[in-house]
Amino acid sequence: MITPYLYRPTGLLATYVDTIWVSKAPEFCYSNTTLPMLHHEMIIDFSGRFDIVRNAQNLNYGCSAWLAGLQTLPVTTTTEGNHFSAGVIFRPAGLYAVTGIDAIQFKEQCIPLEDVFGYGADLLIEQIYLASGPEHIAALLEKFLSGRLKNQPIHTVALAGLHLLNDAPLSDGTVNTIARTLSVSSKTFIHVFKQYIGATPAQWHHLLLLNKALKMLATNPAQKLSNVCYDLNFTDQAHFIRFFKRYTNLTPSLYLKHIQHKKAGLMGGPNSIELAV
Repeated sequence: MITPYLYRPTGLLATYVDTIWVSKAPEFCYSNTTLPMLHHEMIIDFSGRFDIVRNAQNLNYGCSAWLAGLQTLPVTTTTEGNHFSAGVIFRPAGLYAVTGIDAIQFKEQCIPLEDVFGYGADLLIEQIYLASGPEHIAALLEKFLSGRLKNQPIHTVALAGLHLLNDAPLSDGTVNTIARTLSVSSKTFIHVFKQYIGATPAQWHHLLLLNKALKMLATNPAQKLSNVCYDLNFTDQAHFIRFFKRYTNLTPSLYLKHIQHKKAGLMGGPNSIELAV
């Protein structure tokens, strides 16, 4: 198992980037399924093989560097051979902040880095390949991203919406209620949220609840499923099972079996399920 080098940016960039990571090994063979998460990511890879697959479609085919948007279905990642990858985990509005592109354009996709940053991406890839070590790579990524921050603030409606959705119960009227609280129309709230965060408020809220459920199950797999349903405001257990399966292709009980067999909730946290290679 590889322990990646992790670096948390400082200054203004820390508002938009959570973690910069670097992972290297002379020989590494690993495959996992990643359940939907709450962040966008940038990945630069020089490994012998690094595939990201969803529903038999290779999302990063032919790419050595890409920006990954929010995913609402599981993806399978496989890496083999000489392993060398570096990446950036963005905070919710971070992708928009460094690209100036509506974040919704990246949803469910892996967009080649050069399509967004042009020659600057090619130069960064070369610099990372030649870098002296993980600290140097992190410094290169920090400098690159800091230089691309746009001089425009994130819309207050998007930021306030994130905060309110975090504590909102599961309800058909959640989006309308929050829009009224923010004194904007539901249409405006949805448009702004898609632009800056990369999903509709309803989709984000569902992913938020899913990630809360995954954390609760992974942290305490012995608890009753009904407790999770109650804490997350699902009408009943059947409702929660349908919701969970919609985004993971798993029932909660099958996910818990992965936890019990130590195939989930380890290296990649509660969203990761290790697969046999």
